[in-house]
Amino acid sequence: MKYPPIVHTFVKAEDKPDLKTAQELVGGNVELIVLSMEYGSTIQLLVNEEGLLKNMEYNPVATELVLKYRSTQTSPIVGPAIVLSGKARWD
Repeated sequence: MKYPPIVHTFVKAEDKPDLKTAQELVGGNVELIVLSMEYGSTIQLLVNEEGLLKNMEYNPVATELVLKYRSTQTSPIVGPAIVLSGKARWD
């Protein structure tokens, strides 16, 4: 059985990944996607910037998040993704 790419989640400031760690988790250059949640809050999704070019595996969880909370997204999310919320968000 093949499993979908992982979605890593960070909430606490002390758990916030630095750029190098984020690149290791997503497998390359990082693209930051800001998602507007309900009640005016936001979360950030970090994905591989070249995931489609690298033919990375479709990520249904990350794609669903983006489709629900970002109306301008047209392509699916592929590869591992990182969700940053609360104090773990990048400035």
